[in-house]
Amino acid sequence: MEHEYPKPASDEVTVKVKTCGICGTDLHFYNEFPGGRPIPLGHEVSGYVYEIGKDVTEVKPGGSVIVQNHLPCGRCRSCLQGKTSTCSSIQTYMNDRSALAEYLTVKQNMVVPFSGLNYTGAVVAEPLTVAFDITREAQVQPFQRVVVSGSGIIGLFCTVLLKMGGAEPVVVLGRMLSSARGEKRAEAAVATGASQVFDTEEQDRIERVQEQYPEGFERIIVTSPPV
Repeated sequence: MEHEYPKPASDEVTVKVKTCGICGTDLHFYNEFPGGRPIPLGHEVSGYVYEIGKDVTEVKPGGSVIVQNHLPCGRCRSCLQGKTSTCSSIQTYMNDRSALAEYLTVKQNMVVPFSGLNYTGAVVAEPLTVAFDITREAQVQPFQRVVVSGSGIIGLFCTVLLKMGGAEPVVVLGRMLSSARGEKRAEAAVATGASQVFDTEEQDRIERVQEQYPEGFERIIVTSPPV
């Protein structure tokens, strides 16, 4: 279906989408229609500024940007207490606009300029920020033992950040690691610092983990449904 691209209001920016990721949430929305209706897809976005509203001053046409899919309002009780993750009036474009489109028009404070990356590299900023949030909330200390459940991109980013913070060991649990995709994920987990990777499809997975790490773990970080 084709539509004319949405003209930006005075405080909005129209982005020409160059790259848009597809994550598990998008697949869930596509396959299951939560709420009984189709939902706009795409929330990992990079592109360049195509057009700006008359009051926009932070970016100019042609500049490379990523698009944030949610932003706290900065005015509600939670935001004023510094608890932006529980904002009661969170801003999003995802209710009625898809980033899997040629153009995307959003509020100017939802675009972040970048340089030094290609558009494909920049589009993973969204899952990277999720990994930052997860590892910050986990408050992992140096030399603590950590399990990361999930070998997708967020789990791999968490592995990198945990190793940078001094966690040891970091063990990754992944699903269907014998598949072609699973093998690449397992290789990536080791390359990013995982001490060991276990396949959750294996019947004796729990016994093997307990045998090799009898002292247990101080933290378990879940980035995918635990199995």
